[in-house]
Amino acid sequence: MLFLKRVESEKKYDIEIDYYVPITITVGAGSYFGEKIYWRTGNFKNSLIEISIEKEKGTLKDITLVAVNEVYLIDFPENECEKKQIGVPLFMLDGNTRNGFCDQIIDFFVYLSPKDITIKFQKEIRPVKCVQLGRVRFSFDKEEKLICITVFDLSDYEYCELKAGMKIEI
Repeated sequence: MLFLKRVESEKKYDIEIDYYVPITITVGAGSYFGEKIYWRTGNFKNSLIEISIEKEKGTLKDITLVAVNEVYLIDFPENECEKKQIGVPLFMLDGNTRNGFCDQIIDFFVYLSPKDITIKFQKEIRPVKCVQLGRVRFSFDKEEKLICITVFDLSDYEYCELKAGMKIEI
């Protein structure tokens, strides 16, 4: 899993919502040419999310929701955090990396509503700490393990594109 190391000041970020790759979040301006580590999770058949971080510092670089197995079309219950910070999370990995990848088979849960999309890595755990970068919120448990990522304030276009890309019919 990914653990919060510390929080850096806010950086430029970009959210891209696409029919083929549902969500890509890029943090930082310009290209990054240093070494990255890719933390990947899902069942690796029909669900996969990939989070890249700088190898040395642990700074978040990209989040890519590649494939989703199941989507719950409900508002994710707002879980208030005891501690909130604004900025960019720096991460530590627990797990071995091999050729720049740290793969952990964990089913994650996706909740989609007209106003936000939430990716939850642990279903029953409540967040204690949140780090917010613009429209993206990272939630952590009491051990500072990443348990949830939320993109909020979706536009009507983004919501429709997510539904279409994830093959959701209503």
